[in-house]
Amino acid sequence: MPSDSARDIWITAAEDLIDSFLRPVYEVPFDEPPPSIKKIAVDIFEYFAHLRGGIVQDRVQKSYDLAIENLTKFGKRELLLTDKDSVVEDSYRSSRFLSNTKLGVKTDFEKHVGKM
Repeated sequence: MPSDSARDIWITAAEDLIDSFLRPVYEVPFDEPPPSIKKIAVDIFEYFAHLRGGIVQDRVQKSYDLAIENLTKFGKRELLLTDKDSVVEDSYRSSRFLSNTKLGVKTDFEKHVGKM
């Protein structure tokens, strides 16, 4: 079982890594992270814990790789973060885009980045 200080270091490292991918698009840290970000944080934390132990199981490695892939897509706006009810507003998107996206209306934003 890792010490509290090791867990704190891994949590901070996971948060910092996530924020580094999302900061160009979203205001981070989130007051309440979307579910997908919570899952990514757990996957990254688990990877760091296994890495420190010297053996990273294949399942853990695949989860970490997928987490990084998704963070990259979130950071490039190839994927949009959603909470349980709506799209999370990014710092570059106008409120018009957000409200239209919430209503499911195709927007200029979607035309530039593809279908959501």
